[in-house]
Amino acid sequence: MMGRRRALKAAWVPPGEAVTVGDYLIPGGMVYVLPSPAATAGRLSSEPSLIHPHLPLAPVAGRLGGSFSSWMTYRDLTPPLRAGYLRWLAGGRSAPDIPQVYLYLFFCGIERRILIDLRNAPGDRPELPLLLGELVRLMTVYRRSAGFVESASYLAVLGHLFAGGVSAEALEPLLAAAGSRNAAAAEIGAALLARDGRPLSAPWAFSLWATWDQAYRAAPFFNCPREVRDLFLLRFSEAFPAGIRLPRRQEMLGFSYLPQNPSLRAEVSLRLAGLHGVRRTRDQMEKLQQVADRVFSELAPYSRWVRKSGNPSSPAALVWLPAELARGWESEESRRLVRWIETTLAGEEAAAISREDVASHWVTSAKQLTARDLADFATFLGRSGYGIEPDPRFSGSVAPRGFFLFRLADPEAGWTWTPSPGWTVAELILRLAVAVAAAEGPPDPRQEERLLAHVLEAAHLDPAERERLQVRLAWLLVEPQGLAGCKERCAALTEPQRQAVVHFLLLVAGADGQVSPGEIRQLKKIYRLLGREPEALYADVHALAAGSPLPVIGKTGGTRPRRLALDLAQVETKLAETEQVSTLLGEIFQEDEPAAPARRAPDGLDATHAALLRELAARSTWPREDFDRRATALGLLPDGALEILNEAAFARCGAPLLEGDETLDVDPEILEELLA
Repeated sequence: MMGRRRALKAAWVPPGEAVTVGDYLIPGGMVYVLPSPAATAGRLSSEPSLIHPHLPLAPVAGRLGGSFSSWMTYRDLTPPLRAGYLRWLAGGRSAPDIPQVYLYLFFCGIERRILIDLRNAPGDRPELPLLLGELVRLMTVYRRSAGFVESASYLAVLGHLFAGGVSAEALEPLLAAAGSRNAAAAEIGAALLARDGRPLSAPWAFSLWATWDQAYRAAPFFNCPREVRDLFLLRFSEAFPAGIRLPRRQEMLGFSYLPQNPSLRAEVSLRLAGLHGVRRTRDQMEKLQQVADRVFSELAPYSRWVRKSGNPSSPAALVWLPAELARGWESEESRRLVRWIETTLAGEEAAAISREDVASHWVTSAKQLTARDLADFATFLGRSGYGIEPDPRFSGSVAPRGFFLFRLADPEAGWTWTPSPGWTVAELILRLAVAVAAAEGPPDPRQEERLLAHVLEAAHLDPAERERLQVRLAWLLVEPQGLAGCKERCAALTEPQRQAVVHFLLLVAGADGQVSPGEIRQLKKIYRLLGREPEALYADVHALAAGSPLPVIGKTGGTRPRRLALDLAQVETKLAETEQVSTLLGEIFQEDEPAAPARRAPDGLDATHAALLRELAARSTWPREDFDRRATALGLLPDGALEILNEAAFARCGAPLLEGDETLDVDPEILEELLA
């Protein structure tokens, strides 16, 4: 006769082993399970995390939530909550927006395993690193659950101390996950470095500052804590390449831990033999505060973006990040945008896109595409290895229909490019030349060749600027801009520059063997912009045909535009001099580069708009009709005034001053900064 079989007991499922509960396969273990309804709980009878497979489950419908008690157990969960908990375990413990009780129950099981089982059974400790690694992973996934992160980080420190031989390097992943929520880890790590005679490195410097009770924490610390930490590490390493040293205290460090698991209420206290704490001196901590202040200043625009948009993963977020953090940054949204860009280019170096294309792929709301949106889009392109012409950040040209998108030959150039004075003048000359060539319709192919030769021979430009200038030429040939806005830019040229520009424009006009009446009319307008007598044009054209030098000042009796035939042999001779003209222009630009044309700074306002800004300080909200009435009374167009004020706010603060439709809300912080 067979003896009675011994009843199974509740047991721990080790990391990596699978267990099935109901219809759910939990592949990673790390849970306590009662094998069957007949099994006994034994010492685990009061364990909150113990899973009872025989308890009923119910389909999970919608989002599960609700409050929970620190005394709640798996048995106390409703059938839908139990099913949701098992589904979370089976799915790898990564699902977002879970009820907090799931984290609490799982944590209670890990806590028991570390404090009771492994502490009393040293032979099982090889699984301890796996449990600690899982705690750090969960702290990262659920970093917004402040209570869980704090408890898990302290338990992880205790686990490392149990393991023995703990080092500052072993605790560093814990710092990144815990942020400022574990002062004990900061103290222990700094003490370990001091014990070994090593200076305080960047991660530990940040941790000590973040847990300093007198630290000043600005808005970015709360809006974008990960970015604050990452940038702090960079700026600290720049300011203190050798680290800093803190003096050691006389007393030894201790560590106490009070379990969250209600069945483990005994406090655990350890005396860390041979480990002296460090003293946070006022001088050293103020140095760390200076690093933090610089970080807050650099991240202020990004912080405002995150606070306003609530979407740190949008492509526009990349625009506001400091370059060091933006490199390598990507999200699914940004990858999707890059896929559209590559599809548009279709393997070519450049492609035309419309304003509607930009609006549909960049603007995420129903609002119209603004100048600020276009500038942000251009910044995103530059940081992603692409360019756009005309570049909305620097160009005064209007692109009512669209732009040319292109792939940068040197992706790094997109991060730092701003137009040099030489590029600004070369672009002006190109615009004038296209205006002449397109005076009576599309330019002749021979004229296009001369224009392209001018770009390729612009020796005073670096390769990245020549590439961009070539794309600008392609755009100008599709959408000539005329002469609007060129007067001030032409006035900035010196007399030798003007003479060289006239020479080049005449070469372009005569490239097809004649100078048409339309080209003559356009050239006369340009002569006026350059401060030359329009009647001098005829003498200059005849000088070109005869191979004579162009006179600086000249007049002829004829004033009616007429088609002037040119000797093509003479023109070809002069065209051969185009490279010499480009070289001459380059030398002139290098010797006496004119300053870039003066423009209203994005964060500057004229007197009228400044007056409107001061009036806005009277209220925190403005009905749209009141705003329109005040703008009109000052002689401003309301829509234009609204955009100019918001552009000024974006330029200085990285966020709009006014938001809303029927009612405009005034951001008080930005208003104060603009009025400062």
